[in-house]
Amino acid sequence: MPVQHVKRWRAKSPVVHRVSGYLTLACSFILSVTGLLLPRKGLNYRHPDYWHVHTFRFRGVPLFAWPNFSLQTDVLAVVVLFTAYKTLVYARKRDYASHRFWAQLHTYISYAVPMQRIWMYVNFGIGLVLPLLPPKVLAMFDYPLTDADIGSAELSAFANTVFMTWLSTLLIVYRDWRMPKSKQT
Repeated sequence: MPVQHVKRWRAKSPVVHRVSGYLTLACSFILSVTGLLLPRKGLNYRHPDYWHVHTFRFRGVPLFAWPNFSLQTDVLAVVVLFTAYKTLVYARKRDYASHRFWAQLHTYISYAVPMQRIWMYVNFGIGLVLPLLPPKVLAMFDYPLTDADIGSAELSAFANTVFMTWLSTLLIVYRDWRMPKSKQT
């Protein structure tokens, strides 16, 4: 996907660019539709309440909150499908400036899947270190002690990985779109 955005490569091999673009959009479509269907079949790890809001608490006070995993991935799938559609529409109209804008946005959004995996490993690391803290500190963070509470915390951490992915992606988009056009490909 990143090679699609290199101006020299697009000019040198327009047919390869077009074919790989269609393949990229087809894969995005399949992944998005699959992402929308899996929760409806009960095939993902999520809180049973679609509208549930997870919270991080300190001494019983919620510091921040994030939505359920399924809600976030549904929004992601819709955004991926929308950016793919706009990318295709502008390519077909030969409005290449708009096509590049939507293709670049589509690429950023599509990298949410590997970015979410990175955040999963970060959460795993935090989960391994937390039990080593003194009980007094754990109590301040409402650290789960029962199996039911631990299961709920796992669901919350899993949903948090998608939320952190959204934040990371938005920061990267903001950083890159503030970059002077002369430094972009």
